[in-house]
Amino acid sequence: MVNQQLVDWIKGAEAKGSSQKDITDMLVKQGWQIGDVNDALNLLHPQQTTQPVAQPAVQQQTVDEWGEDKPKKQSILPVIIIGVVCFILLVAAMIYKWYNP
Repeated sequence: MVNQQLVDWIKGAEAKGSSQKDITDMLVKQGWQIGDVNDALNLLHPQQTTQPVAQPAVQQQTVDEWGEDKPKKQSILPVIIIGVVCFILLVAAMIYKWYNP
């Protein structure tokens, strides 16, 4: 079964003027299986055949509409730690100022 997200992305890339080879190369580099890319291209252009490219040993990733990997969630733990340290320093400065005018 052809991945509809992949088909939609290829349509957008072709509308922007990308060649099928460029599209295939970009998607394979981003971890898509060559068979999935070829299936999507063949669905869009059944009369044309695409040349197979060596399959990368990378897990499949999702691609957003601009052809970039979706960002991974980052931990908010460092932000929380920095915030707590700043708060403690602020409270310590206020206490110091209170007792040493």
